[in-house]
Amino acid sequence: PRTESWINSLGGFFRNFFRSPGPRPIESTDSESLHPTPQPIVPSSLGVAMELPGPSDPSPILPLLEKVRGLLFHEFAIKQTLETVDQILAYDPGNASAILYQAIALNAVGERARLSERLSEVGRFEPQWNEPDRRKMSILRQIFLVFDYRQAELEAGAALLQSPGDPDLLLVRALACAGDGKIDQ
Repeated sequence: PRTESWINSLGGFFRNFFRSPGPRPIESTDSESLHPTPQPIVPSSLGVAMELPGPSDPSPILPLLEKVRGLLFHEFAIKQTLETVDQILAYDPGNASAILYQAIALNAVGERARLSERLSEVGRFEPQWNEPDRRKMSILRQIFLVFDYRQAELEAGAALLQSPGDPDLLLVRALACAGDGKIDQ
């Protein structure tokens, strides 16, 4: 029963994802509370005692990415999602997964101008991305900048052939399908 309820909630999230003309209600509409100054990740926040190795080692942010997935897709807590993503991006500004979740959260609260600006500027990180990350960003641009959901869906399908089971690619394909009105696919 709990899983079925969660699936229905997630389905509703995607069905309404592209239909909402404005921001969704959140705990606070204060812009500063939605986008606080990012706090860098510190080992104590992850429960480990270590020196932070830098963006080339993603291990310190993996627990935070899991937290973001839970906040966004289980709790639908957009404010906390944005706060956690800001922490990740303060540590690793080019983290493609964090940028993906930031895009979804910004769209969910109707901040399309900030979303467009963010996706327009992330190309500078392309040299550090692997091929699946480049594809994720290309698909996000198709969805949120070009609004070509069909092309995004085709590109996501091709990317999944190269990286089957990649959760972020599955997510962008679901976004493309939702944008194209095919939520059940």
